[in-house]
This record gives sequence, C-alpha cells and structure tokens, in this order.
Amino acid sequence: HRKNWGAAGGLALGIAALLLPALLGSAWTPKFAELGLAEGFGRLYALWQGIEFLPDRDPYYARQHSSLLAALLWKAGLAFPFGLVAPLALVGILSRLRVERQPVETALLLFVGCFAVQALLFSPADSTARAPAVPALLIFAASGVAAMGARPPRSALAVGAAGLLLAIGLNAGDVGAAGRARQHYWLGYGFEQLGLRANAIREYEQALALDAGRLATYYALGEHYLAQSDNIRAGGLYERLLQRWPDQHRARRALGEVYLASGRAAEAAKLYQGLMDAEAAAEAELLPMLGEALVRSGDMEGGIRAYREALEALPSNGAVRGKLALLYSATGQLAEAVDAYRILFEEGQVAEFGPPLAEVLIRSRRAEEAAAVLERVLQAAPESTAALALRGKQLFEQGRYRAAAVHFERLRRLWPQDYRVYFFLAQLYEQLGAETKADDAHALYIRYRRHKEREEIQEQMQRVGETMAEQLKSQLEQR
Repeated sequence: HRKNWGAAGGLALGIAALLLPALLGSAWTPKFAELGLAEGFGRLYALWQGIEFLPDRDPYYARQHSSLLAALLWKAGLAFPFGLVAPLALVGILSRLRVERQPVETALLLFVGCFAVQALLFSPADSTARAPAVPALLIFAASGVAAMGARPPRSALAVGAAGLLLAIGLNAGDVGAAGRARQHYWLGYGFEQLGLRANAIREYEQALALDAGRLATYYALGEHYLAQSDNIRAGGLYERLLQRWPDQHRARRALGEVYLASGRAAEAAKLYQGLMDAEAAAEAELLPMLGEALVRSGDMEGGIRAYREALEALPSNGAVRGKLALLYSATGQLAEAVDAYRILFEEGQVAEFGPPLAEVLIRSRRAEEAAAVLERVLQAAPESTAALALRGKQLFEQGRYRAAAVHFERLRRLWPQDYRVYFFLAQLYEQLGAETKADDAHALYIRYRRHKEREEIQEQMQRVGETMAEQLKSQLEQR
C-alpha cells in the first residue's frame, strides 16, 4: 500500500514538475484557449511531427549536403529531430499499453501523456518544446524495436505500423517561401564572412526575390552594391526599401551617398534636408553631408552656410573646418580661408594644412608670412612636395635661382616623372648659365609631358566607356 502511495506521489510530482514550467512560461495563459480546438490539436500534431516555425533557417536545406541527414530529415512525415525515433516510440508505447508494466514504465507513459497535454495547452510546438520528451521517446523507441523483433510480433505492432505509414504520407518540413528566403539570407551572410562577394550577392538577391519584406536583406545587399560602386542597382534597391519603409533614415543616408556618387547632388541635398527635418538630434552629423551635396550641385554659398552651422555645432571638427577653409579659398574669401587654415595649422596639423595656408597667404600678398609657414612645414616634414613646390616657386619669383634649384632638385628625387618639375629646372639652370643641365631638363620636360598627355587621353577614354556601359545597364534594367 505504501509502495503504491509512494509511486502515486512520485508521479504527481513529476506531472507538476512538467506542467509548472509551461504554466509559468506562458504567464498562466493557455495557448489552446487562444487558438481554438482545431488549431490546438494541429499544434499538438506539429509537436509530434516535427514541423518548425522557424524565424531564420530552414533545417531541411541541409539534406542536400549529407546522405545521413537526407535519411533523418524527412521532407514528408515525422521530421527532425525525431526522424525514425518518433514512429518507433509510437510502436513501443502501443506495445506497452496492454501488458503488465513496471512503475517506471507507467511513469514514463504518464510523462509522455502529460507532455502532450502541456504541449496542447501551452507549447509553441517547436524543437525547444520537444526537447524534454526526447529521452523518454528514445526509451520507447528501443522498446518499439524490441516489439517489432518479437516472435510472434505483438498485436500493437500492426497499429504502430499503420500509424507510421500515415505519418510518412503526411506532408511536413517545407517552411515556405519566407523560410527559403531566410535560408538564402544566411547563406549570403556566410559567403560574406568568407569574402566571397559575388556568391553573397547572388544569395541575397534570391532571398529578396522570395521575400521582399525582410529589411535586413535590403541593407546587406545594398552594402555590397555600394562596395562594387554599382550605383544604379544600389539606388534602385534603396528606393524600393524606402517605398516600403519611408521612415528608414539609414536607408535615406545610403541613398544620399548613392546620389552623390551618381552625380545627382541636388537630389542628395534635398534628401539630406529632409533627414535634418526628421532627425533634429542628428543635425550636426547631417550638416556636413548637406554641405557636400550643395557644393557638388554648384551651390557654393549654401555649402558654406551648411559647413558653418556644422562647425558651430562641433567646433573641434577639423575635417569640417578644413573643407570650409577650402571653400573660402575657392570663392575668393581669402581672409576667412587664412583664419580657418591658421587654426588647423596652430593645432599641430602643420604638414597637412601648412601648404594650403601658405598658398592663400601668397594670393593675399603676404609673402613673408607664407615663407615662414613653409619653412616651418619643411622643418616638420622635409619631404612635403607641396611645401617644396610652393617655396621653390616663391624663391624663383624672387630671383633667388640657386636656392630655388635646391628645392626643385629635391622635388625631382621625390617626383621623377612630373614634367612640371623639369619645366622649372630648365628655366633655373638657364638663368644660372648651366646650359647642359638646362637642355637635359628641357628634354625630360618634353618627354614626361607627352607621357602625361597620353595617360590623360587613356583615362578620359576609360571614363567615357564606363559611363556608356552604366547608361546601357540602366536602360536594360528599366526594360
């Protein structure tokens, strides 16, 4: 009697231990009540059958890479992770229902039964929910194998075999277009990590063709298009993305970059202006982008205003100050350019901003200040070609030919194929009376100038060819 009560108590604890996590995990809200009777039993069968409600991957894709997995991951019938385990366990369970059982066997049967109940009421019916039942099903699967090999076979074997045939005949395992799209997405991600860009693009494109509603695919594919400088496809992709998700600011920024790279600066400026209206907190970050777009569209004053506002928001931004100084110089605002360059120069960026500062000072007829700046640059960076060229020209114009020749000889060692260096050397040596050196420099000037002209013609022809190819590609895609 005590033994029976002990077994009953143990079974009650086992049932409570099984049901309590499910109840807590579902916040005491039975899913069966939400789903209705038919769908609830459908989820119970899905739990047994092995259908996955996967957010990311289709496990059945792995069948094509392994003979073993092809046998275990059935596309129809009882699917992974059960495979043959579940039908054999069914045979084992049926074979033990009408025979005398040990208490442990009864406990296992009750465990499986209670597991089915909690799956019906509370489970999401996926592989995580199936995991606790696998050990018990393995035991019954072994029992099923024994039952099938018994002589004579037990009567339950026929019922189990019929259930097995029924399960095999039912369709399972296909997660649909969305699942296949996610599988292609993750394949693309894998190829991306291996550095196989062409394969990654192919997989991402297939994922997008199967499921156009996955935002991550657009971004992943767009980054590869941008990396290949394929502005046409990148622009079309981001435009499609924004049609679906107009509030995606990241996509608007990327599209702005595409517009800039494609020569559509006015559209980029409009896009950035709209982003600033929508993202007030990111205004300091967007202002330099707007300034670049305005400058490229020909609105120099608008670009200067944008860069000024950006600098007011971030006074320590050296890159913005440098671009603003360059714009001041290009628009003839020399005093403002000197002030901007001087700040950068005094902050320690001597080699980078000393030469442009000196150039603006020379244009402002402040030659002595320019000379002091250039000497300081050459002390910090003796091989600064910009400083050597500017100081050499300055000395040449002052009639200090020997000192100028020293600078241009240093330039010749750094730029041995620059024809402009030989132009000045020819004139300098002629002024110094070194006729042989002057003739040699003049000959090299002619030689390297012709070489440079041929290179420029080839580059121009290449640019024309690339432009024509891009236009043809765009026309074909529009068709």
